Amino acid sequence: MVMWNNILLILPVVVPVLAGLLAGCIKSRSARNALTGASLVVSALLGLLAVLHGAQELTLWQLTDTVSIYFHVDDVSKLFALLISGMWLCVGFYSFDYMKSEENEGRFYLFYLISLGVLIGLSFSGNLVTMYMFYELMTLMTLPLVLHTMSKEAVAAGVKYLLYSVFGASLALLGIFFYARYGSTMAFTA
Repeated sequence: MVMWNNILLILPVVVPVLAGLLAGCIKSRSARNALTGASLVVSALLGLLAVLHGAQELTLWQLTDTVSIYFHVDDVSKLFALLISGMWLCVGFYSFDYMKSEENEGRFYLFYLISLGVLIGLSFSGNLVTMYMFYELMTLMTLPLVLHTMSKEAVAAGVKYLLYSVFGASLALLGIFFYARYGSTMAFTA
């Protein structure tokens, strides 16, 4: 039973990432849209299953004795995971028609699906270190979505986005260091 819960926590993160990597390689628009639509539905169902099944905690990697990369699901993380999955599902199906006239659809869906997995990972973060790691991944995976058209305006927006994100993340990292030194625990649990 414990192993099944662990798989339920990691699948909503891994499935969209792998689907995004595959979608980025597919040249056929109809095949890519079918894969993207199916992976969005499967990811939403996996997220729902993880939330409803009661999966609670999964340690991904133990960095030190006191710091680990792990998932911990509580009511707030369930809410965010469901909201993200639902929004990505709706916007993803809308994007099929919208992206018909755009170039580089494969790249768009690559980063669109990966960002879904990263945001679910951010929702399931069990401590500040895991949250910071997934926050930075979110910044890196959504930057190509901002830069998608590569127009002058898109590049300017991408530079601003990156500067704001790096500045905010640097302050967050300083806060994490401060909290690690003077706080009691890095975990989000009571």
